[in-house]
Amino acid sequence: MSTDGGGWSLVMRCVADYIDYDDTAWTTTALLDESVTDFTAPGCSKYEAFNSVSFTELRSSSTTDLTNDYVETFSSGYTSALTLFSGTGFQISTTYQSYFNDMMDPFGQEWGCTSYRSYGINQRDYLGTAFISGGSYCDWNGGARWGQRVNADHSGTGNHAGQGWGVYSTIGYQWSWAVSQLMWVR
Repeated sequence: MSTDGGGWSLVMRCVADYIDYDDTAWTTTALLDESVTDFTAPGCSKYEAFNSVSFTELRSSSTTDLTNDYVETFSSGYTSALTLFSGTGFQISTTYQSYFNDMMDPFGQEWGCTSYRSYGINQRDYLGTAFISGGSYCDWNGGARWGQRVNADHSGTGNHAGQGWGVYSTIGYQWSWAVSQLMWVR
């Protein structure tokens, strides 16, 4: 891809679908529908580049507008996305990332409770799955392989949610985890 100076390698694609946090696609070399490169075809793919391309920048972009994106830059590189996503989780910040919120179904979007926000990689490693009471509708749980934990709207009832790639939550609502995104490295 030539956007933003070029040199990007496509490692994953999801169109109106998601790869669950616990899916082995994150932690093994097995590929997933690697022959599908159509950015409009529903479903997810994991490409060989996930297992083999070293990088310092990780990018998520829209499937329809490659300039609509979010890029995370790491101070030290990774030998592959497989190394990153099968490694130990870590928090990058507690700052709200609107890009990840905007990629989700409105049902799973953040709605104002801010106490336990977290943005990072392999979030279950450092956030766990234990219920955290925030009072009223501001209860917390969930996260993502790459993304953030927020308190989602869930039609005004409030509840835990992860946003981004490889979402997890103990309360379900998997249908709202679908994204239409491309994951790139360079």
